[in-house]
Amino acid sequence: MQGDDLPEDDRVSRYCKPSSIDDGMLLPAAFEIRKNEDHLSVNWIEYFGEPSLPVAVGKIRNALRDKNYQIKPSGRFAMVPVRDVVETAPGATGQRLRVKHMPEPKDESHSGIFGYTAADYDIAATLAAQARFVAPAEGR
Repeated sequence: MQGDDLPEDDRVSRYCKPSSIDDGMLLPAAFEIRKNEDHLSVNWIEYFGEPSLPVAVGKIRNALRDKNYQIKPSGRFAMVPVRDVVETAPGATGQRLRVKHMPEPKDESHSGIFGYTAADYDIAATLAAQARFVAPAEGR
């Protein structure tokens, strides 16, 4: 349901542009919030009910493509457990991070990480360190 917190046992995925990856390492830039936004866009992996992580991330990739998001061949998808996100230190606002389901047209698994700002470099760095790359399954 829109705005509901995701279960802490679930995971979210974030598409990481090639510029946020250096020598195979994920940079904090991958999890930095833009100054004009109140959350970081991610996708809820378990939304699809798919037991295969690569297949679920492939569905996320396809949803992003359907929204005309540019998926570059050297970009990667990163996965982080919701529990790791919410247990990350509070942001500048002093509140605990939250991951909420925020479906969009053509992207029902869209979600957001709330509770930090563009100024919270340490939180972006922690999230990047917690994330692991996942190769999406090919196909539709």
